[in-house]
Amino acid sequence: MTEVRKAFAGIVLGVGLFWTGCFLHAGGPKLLGGLAWGKYAAPWEMSNVSKPGHLIGIGYEWGSGRLAYEVEAIYFLKTSSYPSRGWEYEMGEISVPFAAKYEFLPRSTPFVLAGGEIAYILSNKQKPGPSGGNSV
Repeated sequence: MTEVRKAFAGIVLGVGLFWTGCFLHAGGPKLLGGLAWGKYAAPWEMSNVSKPGHLIGIGYEWGSGRLAYEVEAIYFLKTSSYPSRGWEYEMGEISVPFAAKYEFLPRSTPFVLAGGEIAYILSNKQKPGPSGGNSV
């Protein structure tokens, strides 16, 4: 599958999951998936190109009335390439966000979401890109 097709499939999946969550009141268990774009770069490196990675996870929401709580466990794979140096990076991460959600009207959007996150970087890989450069 080409990169364009993978990106398109991820976008379709992400949009579909987003709109499904908007129309169905999110309560109980949920399955998360989609694309992960990240500007994985040092501040002085301006020539990087963000590439789509992916994310997948599970979550659970509970509460009553207008106030609900949610917790999720998400795996991200973020990728970037640096054509000027011939590098590609991949970073795998586990994220556990937790939040409280207040709905202005029951079972509707918009809503206010506030919380925090605990994250752990699982892997950080540098590999030669298409131009075959090295890190030195």
